[in-house]
Amino acid sequence: MLSRKRNHERFVETWKEIEAIIRRRFIPSHYYVKLYQKLKCLSLDTKSVDEYHKKMEIAMVQANVVEGIWKPL
Repeated sequence: MLSRKRNHERFVETWKEIEAIIRRRFIPSHYYVKLYQKLKCLSLDTKSVDEYHKKMEIAMVQANVVEGIWKPL
């Protein structure tokens, strides 16, 4: 709190703001690019459709993809 005041940064008021600050501070920017590439290269191979769909949903959440739109942080 004091460091934010010293740096003339506004105080964090919501959980979304805390989450965004933590992501910017601790997750490298290339991480989301790699996750998005992994999502694009996902293939059915020998998996069932249900397994594929579950993996795709997990990859979309990890890569921060909402309704087919990639939103890098």
